[in-house]
Amino acid sequence: MKQNKLLVSLIASSSYSLVAMSQNTTIESENERANQTEAVVVTGSYLTRTDYEGPQAVVIYDRKRIDLTGARTVTELLAKLPENSTGLSENVYPGFGYTPGASAVSLRGLGATSSLVLINGRRVAPFSFAAGGADTFVDLNSIPLSAVERVEILKEGASAIYGSDAIAGVVNFILRQDYSGDEVETSYGNTTGTDSGEFRESFVSGLNSDRFRLLLTGNYFRRNSLAARDRSYAHTADQRRFGGFDFRGENGNPGTVFLPRGDDEVALAVRRGSKGRPGVDDFKPGFSQSDEPTNPFDGNRYSELVPETERWGGLLTFGYTLTPHLELFGEASYQALHTTTVISPTSLSSGLSGFIVPATNAFNPFGSDLGLAWRSVETRARIDEIEVDAYRYVGGVKVKDLPNNWSAEAAVQYSESNVVDYSSAGYLRQTAVQAALNDRNAETALNVFGDGKGINNPRTLRKITATPRTDGHSSILGYDARANGELFQLPAGPVGLALGAEFREETFTQRLSEGVDDIVGLGAVGSDASRDVYSALFEVAIPVTSAKWNLPLLRALEFSIAERYDHYSDFGGAAKPKFGYKWKPVAGLLFRGAYSEGYRAPSLPQLNSPTITGFGTVLTPGRTRETVVNVLSGGNPGLQPENSYSYFLGAIIEPPSAKGLSLEVNFYRIEHRGLVAAPEAQDVVDGRAPGTVSFGSDGEVRAVTAPYANLGTQVVDGVDLDLTYRFESKLGRLTFDTRASFINSFELRQPGKPNLDKTDSIALPEFRLASSLTYNRGGFDAGVTVNYTDSYDDELPNGRSEPHTVGSWTTVDLQMSYEWRYGSLEDAVPDGKGGGTRRPRALKGWQRLLDGAKLTLGVLNAGNSEPPFANADFGYDPQTADPTGRFLYASLRKKFW
Repeated sequence: MKQNKLLVSLIASSSYSLVAMSQNTTIESENERANQTEAVVVTGSYLTRTDYEGPQAVVIYDRKRIDLTGARTVTELLAKLPENSTGLSENVYPGFGYTPGASAVSLRGLGATSSLVLINGRRVAPFSFAAGGADTFVDLNSIPLSAVERVEILKEGASAIYGSDAIAGVVNFILRQDYSGDEVETSYGNTTGTDSGEFRESFVSGLNSDRFRLLLTGNYFRRNSLAARDRSYAHTADQRRFGGFDFRGENGNPGTVFLPRGDDEVALAVRRGSKGRPGVDDFKPGFSQSDEPTNPFDGNRYSELVPETERWGGLLTFGYTLTPHLELFGEASYQALHTTTVISPTSLSSGLSGFIVPATNAFNPFGSDLGLAWRSVETRARIDEIEVDAYRYVGGVKVKDLPNNWSAEAAVQYSESNVVDYSSAGYLRQTAVQAALNDRNAETALNVFGDGKGINNPRTLRKITATPRTDGHSSILGYDARANGELFQLPAGPVGLALGAEFREETFTQRLSEGVDDIVGLGAVGSDASRDVYSALFEVAIPVTSAKWNLPLLRALEFSIAERYDHYSDFGGAAKPKFGYKWKPVAGLLFRGAYSEGYRAPSLPQLNSPTITGFGTVLTPGRTRETVVNVLSGGNPGLQPENSYSYFLGAIIEPPSAKGLSLEVNFYRIEHRGLVAAPEAQDVVDGRAPGTVSFGSDGEVRAVTAPYANLGTQVVDGVDLDLTYRFESKLGRLTFDTRASFINSFELRQPGKPNLDKTDSIALPEFRLASSLTYNRGGFDAGVTVNYTDSYDDELPNGRSEPHTVGSWTTVDLQMSYEWRYGSLEDAVPDGKGGGTRRPRALKGWQRLLDGAKLTLGVLNAGNSEPPFANADFGYDPQTADPTGRFLYASLRKKFW
């Protein structure tokens, strides 16, 4: 709470001070800015251009387009992208994964590690907990939406420009920096029927003169949790009512014990209502004739679909022009995140953890050792508090307006992510639990023969509980230099050249609190590694024809070549090229395409994480009975990079006779080889995957060593569509915009196994679409957006039935807004000083209050459409659907000049 008060004070003081400082700044209309032609660098290239129609396909979300989506966070904005599939978010089974509270983008469904995330064209330190214990990614939640000027999404490979990770594409967040005046925005929204409210507050204060610019932004965001019990499809894990499986577990409360009978055992269920002192005859059969547990446990009663979270931070950017050719620039940002995740109480099991209720236990009525399947509801649900501190600093110098349009830039940057995951309730220490089970004293022994709470001595419960903690740290220290300009002139125009060099040091550390390996059900792994990366690149654009020649079918033709070489201190080097073209046969028609090679460097955890021992079930060759064996997995210093080979073809049609109409169609194909993964133990035993096998004297497998390895290939191809039509009239502007993505084929090829067709399977629907219709007149905007996700098939466990089809899902978003503009430039009057400077006309009191204010009202999922049923414990697929339901929101933004 002290941090929150500090932020509010910072917002107030900064806004008032910069308001006062900026009263004399000149107001510039949006129309004047729009008419300026300025050379820009677009994501996917280091060459400056005066248009966005280069050889690469880039989707741009500016501030206005972002506002129209109704997205409250960066994660929500990217979730609306049809090209984003199987992305990671804090809503994907919160609390159950290695990366609680974090989110990531996954273009083309190739995974978070194959989509490069940049801020202002530079890398960001990854979230310091690796997904699955191995895959590193940039946490989208550490980027506040209020600080973003626009988002540029490159929908093709770009390792020739940016190096590792840019296999499926690039998401580049361009932060706000050129702004004069002050802006404060407050927003509140909530679901209907249940309380999962969200509150946002942000400010922007900026100065922008001929030689100096300064911008300060601040943000605060808080969201309440959404419990599974608040949704009819998720309140129980028994999904048989929808035709699915019963996902309730067999480790329940009351629990089940296992009484030895010769070479076998008998399962006996504690009766409902037991006070913890049952006799031998007070038990029931542990399983029904259909093998269903008598005492199932429903974890959904304790779980959350959306975790509670709080985020706040700020951004400072500045620039200072020393001379007409020399400019200094800098950026500094900090973002703090606090997420609370809640999952079901700890389960104690003889099968997985080896717990035994000895014959001497004070409450054991059988006089013999017992196996156990029990849930510790008395120690409460497991609660984790995740604290994230993300820092980023950039400082550099630009040299511009040199002969032949040359410019250069050099910078140093440092970014880091610090994560602390500390558990405040619900976790148990294995040795303490077994000691309490061994206790003969009824006052202090652990009693697993009761039903619900009030069974055990509170002192006993305190002795067995633990508060484990995991600390993570990742950082990037980088130096880069770039230059671009015109190499020489051809008849069709200048040959553009860009050169670049970069050095960065990457670190990744994950440390576990003492005794964390004694925590029941906790699978965290420590890691501590670093490496250096040296890079060099070039990019060339060669014009062959130009529009001024007016050649038939050759209005404009351009070829581009780029290549980058990276050398890593831990595994070697990678050189990747890219070849592209842009062909404009006639006015209003553009073709472009590219062939590019890409790669992903093995993550530091994949190379260096320590060996951990688990258990697996394998079948020894030539035998008929499976056995449980030790499985040793971990890092592999011998890993090689994943490699990709991509093809891209696109066309843009803008008929001169149909002003305002634009149709863009893009085809892509990506072959992604050498995927890094942990081999399955059975594949190692059968020789289909690398690793080693240890056999016992009886010829049975005793242990399998299966470190990370380069395994398999995935191939995806598909088509994207972007259709826009803008109609202008005296009544206003009408804009129709449709973006769609179709996955034609997605195939996984694994050594020694049949190819797996993942097309239209879990979390990979073939078709996604977002279509909007907006109206604008003056300060009034209104719009409706339809979001559509096509049907696809479940992946049912164990092949027990035919795949279930998850139905298509359609939601409708509505929004309208009005901005009061009494003091706009169109109404300005001369200042009377003869200098040509203009100032707003004198306004009345109420006009001054409303001038620059914008009120927005909206509703997401206006029809309150529930996610389609998926055969999973929560009854839906969190990677393709959102459990929030109908969400009403309102925001008020006020600008000051």
